[in-house]
Amino acid sequence: LKRTFVWVAAAVAFGAGLSFFDSPTTSEEFFAGYLLEQSLSIDNLLVFLLLFEYFRIPTAYQNRVLNWGIFGAIFMRAIMIGAGAVA
Repeated sequence: LKRTFVWVAAAVAFGAGLSFFDSPTTSEEFFAGYLLEQSLSIDNLLVFLLLFEYFRIPTAYQNRVLNWGIFGAIFMRAIMIGAGAVA
């Protein structure tokens, strides 16, 4: 919870800095994108919980399965970005 507060505070400070150094419109766009990403993040958590429950993943292994999923997603994104850069 403490770590979450620190990251949210950093995002708020960054958005405020954008408003001060660039423009309020840029800051509003940042906060709109930030809130969208947070809502998608919560949606992903619900999907993970449903998948863990469906496949009956023991609590002790959920962190390991989640980490492999993150690594797989990063790997697949890198492949797609690379394929897009070549095209």
